[in-house]
Amino acid sequence: MLDTQLSAEQREYTRLGSKSAKVLLDTINQILDLAAIEDGGLVTKPEPIETTAFFDDIIEMFASQIAEKCLDLTLQLSPEIPAEINVDPVRLRQVLINLIANAVKFTQKGGVQVSLYWREGVLSGTVIDNGIGIPQDAQKRIFETFQQVDNSSTRQYGGTGLGLPISQQICRAMNGELQLKASDSSGSVFKFYVSAPAASSIDITPAALLRESKVLVYTASFSLWAWLEHEYKSDALTCQHVTTTEEALMAIKDASLVLVDAAVGTSELNTLKSFMNTTSQRCVWIAWPGQPLTSELARHIQVLNKPLTRTRLSNLYSTVSEESPTGAYSLSGQILIVDDNPVNLKAMGNQIKSTGLDIYLVQNGADAVVACQHHSFDLILMDIQMPVMDGLEATRRIRATLGDQAPPIVGVSAHVSKVDIAKAEQAGMASYLCKPVTKETLLNKITEYLT
Repeated sequence: MLDTQLSAEQREYTRLGSKSAKVLLDTINQILDLAAIEDGGLVTKPEPIETTAFFDDIIEMFASQIAEKCLDLTLQLSPEIPAEINVDPVRLRQVLINLIANAVKFTQKGGVQVSLYWREGVLSGTVIDNGIGIPQDAQKRIFETFQQVDNSSTRQYGGTGLGLPISQQICRAMNGELQLKASDSSGSVFKFYVSAPAASSIDITPAALLRESKVLVYTASFSLWAWLEHEYKSDALTCQHVTTTEEALMAIKDASLVLVDAAVGTSELNTLKSFMNTTSQRCVWIAWPGQPLTSELARHIQVLNKPLTRTRLSNLYSTVSEESPTGAYSLSGQILIVDDNPVNLKAMGNQIKSTGLDIYLVQNGADAVVACQHHSFDLILMDIQMPVMDGLEATRRIRATLGDQAPPIVGVSAHVSKVDIAKAEQAGMASYLCKPVTKETLLNKITEYLT
């Protein structure tokens, strides 16, 4: 109903009804979980999950909640985490949602930082907030059912008092634990760990970013700056942090990418734009959902919505300007695109759908091998790092099976060192594309083989 045409009053009542229904559904589910736990019926069902996409999706669920309070929410993924882990996705999601929801609920200013680590088959994490903290006497009962930090009839914050005890029981059922590590007037720190054996020998990959000569970050949020610095540290020669417009104007000249926090405001953003060369410099406004730019600013400035995730940051670079001329392409043939990321599959498919090619999409190397046994393709675009079977192994198997009849296979990856390219050539790949792939680059590469 919220997607239909409603008056302002109708929309508000519908939004409140939807919100109330969600609270009621969450309460019912928590009571059912509690009953199952007390009856000894909590059973976990581990399965392989793609770690980056799984955790990013959870973070992005809180977009509206942090927008209402102008909070920052960040997710730090330790580089040793496998690309896939074996874990119960429903239960792990439930734990993280409970922890993050509590952190957001009790935080009025600042933000929430989620950090995840992995070592020897164990996934651990911390959730840190800048909230009101938990009094010493209340810390003893927060893991008891139907208990809250404030049990008085005049309490400010609602809730059932079930989220934390259920989350703790879930962690224990997954051979782990959930604890309150610290809490005072500056905020709280919760820590958990669960059993999560690796389901892939490949570690998670960093965000697919272009190498920037200098990234300038204008924000007063330390957590936002720390997250951006971590993501860009291997892809920028320098990454500078400023907290005032005066500092930004002094540093803006040499920056190839300028990231501006929406907390700064559009008037300051307009001032910065006037000092930038929009041809050689990119400016990105990091905004909470529902913060539109003026039409004049929108023509020169990209918008990246909070909460920031590795997926969203990568998608920023995969965005292709519709104004960029790419020429007209009319091609014939069958092309197979292989990528474990649905966003990348859709993006590349959309970029070439106007060429007239027959497009086939699969999400791992094993499916690509099977597809080649049943179809005759003229070209394959193959991601390198994928679960189940990576692109190099898939290429070797396709070459071994089809021999001289195998189509050209073009590797697609964010890793473009000489070693990476050499491995691709040894596996039998004909060429290599660096992510993020622009429409023009992609079409030019395809025409090398299909004209």
